[in-house]
Amino acid sequence: MPFVVERPAESQIPASQVEGDELLIGRGTNAGLRLDDSAVALEHARIERSGDGYRLQDLGSDTGTYLNGRPVGSAAYLKDGDLLGFGGTQAQVRWRSPADPLTLEVQPVLAAVAAAGPAAVKVPRVDYLRAYALRRPFLTKGLLAVLLTLAAAGGLAALPRLGLWEAFQPGPVSAAHQLQQVKCAGCHTPWKGPTSVSCGSAGCHPRLDHQARQAFTPACADCHFEHRGQASLTRVTNASCVTCHGDLKVKSGEPAFARHVTAFPEGHADFSLTMPGGGRLPVKEAVARQVDSGTVRLNHALHLKPGLLSPEGRVTLVCRDCHQPGPGPTGMTLVTFASHCDRCHRLAFDPALPDAEAPHAEPREVHSALLAAYSVKEGQMGSFRERRRIIVRNPGAEMGLNLSVRVQAQVEEAENHLYRTACLKCHEMNLDARPFPVVARAGPPGEWLPFSRFTHGDHVKLPGMTCEACHGRAAASTATADLLLPGIEACGGCHGGQGRPPGNAAVKAGARNCLGCHTYHPAKGKI
Repeated sequence: MPFVVERPAESQIPASQVEGDELLIGRGTNAGLRLDDSAVALEHARIERSGDGYRLQDLGSDTGTYLNGRPVGSAAYLKDGDLLGFGGTQAQVRWRSPADPLTLEVQPVLAAVAAAGPAAVKVPRVDYLRAYALRRPFLTKGLLAVLLTLAAAGGLAALPRLGLWEAFQPGPVSAAHQLQQVKCAGCHTPWKGPTSVSCGSAGCHPRLDHQARQAFTPACADCHFEHRGQASLTRVTNASCVTCHGDLKVKSGEPAFARHVTAFPEGHADFSLTMPGGGRLPVKEAVARQVDSGTVRLNHALHLKPGLLSPEGRVTLVCRDCHQPGPGPTGMTLVTFASHCDRCHRLAFDPALPDAEAPHAEPREVHSALLAAYSVKEGQMGSFRERRRIIVRNPGAEMGLNLSVRVQAQVEEAENHLYRTACLKCHEMNLDARPFPVVARAGPPGEWLPFSRFTHGDHVKLPGMTCEACHGRAAASTATADLLLPGIEACGGCHGGQGRPPGNAAVKAGARNCLGCHTYHPAKGKI
């Protein structure tokens, strides 16, 4: 059954029809009878069909709903001619039979008073600004603010007198500063933070200078944040590093290291290597120019070939057969002939002495050992180890040795065989030098990245990590000069970016931090 709403005071839409058995009255947009009146609630009242009649119900409005001048309780039935009041609005009911729709003639109260005279319904108006005002005669907002401020100031002033300095700490201190002898006043001046001078004045952090190449010197507290519950202050976040290194200012004349680092690896310059002569080259250029200065002739591709022929039969070598973690420049044990090579490269010098091997030593020592092997008289013949011990203990001694022309010829033939086959295969040599050949010394490998903190020991322990993940060029390398150092792209999977670690290796905690590869204070390490 529809409702008809008439508004005689409005000329644009004097009448409208609302379908349904319910008419919602209020100031909200969902009301069928919408009244633009601040004294009317969003959902003020409801008229609903009930049997053969209509029932009016107030919905808990503050100003109330009135029927013929009396407030409506929970519900009231309507009849023809009733006057309804909602805030400053009045509506008259017209309804003659159950078959007719309910018609409401709606107009403001003032207009109704002017038309109907003193008998019109008067709806009380409510002063909402006064009803909801926070103003009170004595306890005003201003007075409350003053009282609370004074109370807070008094409490803060009382805490130092009571010795409760911990109340001023924004958070717990690090483990290193929890010592009994470290007091707040030792680092802080009153109401100020610690300075770099106070960090070193007590002898706690001597010689922790900032990088001398940088144009300015930041304070210690700019990078090492205390009172944040950190176990160690040395765990500086990448954001702290990028604050300076995103646009690093250095002194004039300093080397052109990476100065615009914002992320790794995308915003990081490629690695640069330090050459033996002191110059620096990017990794890609160094690889292309084959700058490895090693003197031992080493063919990685040959050594990694499956089924390699050896004195023990066919073998297949892997990287870790020769390159093993341990003490060394980058956490790797130095490769030596005695520990890694003599398994395959035996230094036999005479088929007549199949168990005899020359020592892997200087040519003078090799000559003495060969003399000992060929010149011992028959009555003094013993094992090769015993004969070698004689000459090692007393090199050059001729007592009891046969230095005949035959022995000298045998030694010369053995040396010629050794130097032109086994030795020359791996070493650069000058066979024309006198009195003995000159062999280029291998020497320990250099450190290509002296400004980084790198060790193989941290990498070989990662589950799933393989040597080939970083040194993939080794399997195809045929020359010693090939530089097998990986570039920045090999490190991005673990140390930042969106890549995945090689071989799905488990990344160690802190590996994505700048300080995982760099240290900053010269007194503690490289920069």
